[in-house]
Amino acid sequence: MDRARFAEAREFLAGRLPETRLITARSLAKNSKHKVYLKLENELPTGSFKVRGALYALHVNMLQRPVAEVIASSTGNHGAAVAYAAKLLGCRRGATRQKEGTSSGWVRPSSRREPSI
Repeated sequence: MDRARFAEAREFLAGRLPETRLITARSLAKNSKHKVYLKLENELPTGSFKVRGALYALHVNMLQRPVAEVIASSTGNHGAAVAYAAKLLGCRRGATRQKEGTSSGWVRPSSRREPSI
């Protein structure tokens, strides 16, 4: 991604997501000659940095074409990020879930049309 697009994404996200704290990690820096910091992305609304990419990607797609609904085949951080982005930008969102009793990636649409965040 070029600098201009990065700046565009940063500006777009700044108005929609809270700023996350940057803290000193003294225990990690103990054996280093450098300061070590932790960026607390877990303070974002979905608890993960993935909401940044989901929100910006959906925004860019909505500029290029109408987006009626978004569906994520993930029940983890990515799925939560996509659902949150859709809610924030006014898209209908479908949910998917993993089939009970399996550890495979098999997913099917849920009967619930509006996942809660």
